[in-house]
Amino acid sequence: MIRDINEALFNDLMKRTDMVVVVEFWSPSCSICKDVAPAYEQVAQEMEQEATFVRINTDGNVQMAQKLGVAGTPTFMFFCRQGKVGEVVGITSATLLRNTIRDSIKYNTACPRKKRPSYDLDGYG
Repeated sequence: MIRDINEALFNDLMKRTDMVVVVEFWSPSCSICKDVAPAYEQVAQEMEQEATFVRINTDGNVQMAQKLGVAGTPTFMFFCRQGKVGEVVGITSATLLRNTIRDSIKYNTACPRKKRPSYDLDGYG
């Protein structure tokens, strides 16, 4: 499930969670945002045990978007333990989002680690 939040809720979420937080910065006037929404919703449903998924409307959170360096919409940012660990800007696919989130979890030292098998099927190929 993807929740729509604002800056205050985002700050609270970042203090309370050890999960990866995936944030979509979007705007109601953004046609590309509407095009990628199904992919984001699919990934959120598939990965709800691995990450937290939220949306922030840049029209209502202009200062926050500027502070985080959002130059256009859609922008997907990935956070672990209050720090930004990745970003995808513009049109994207479910596969790219899924693999970028998994790579953030797997390779970034700020992200929580779960016990993994000795082999990994990562979906690239």
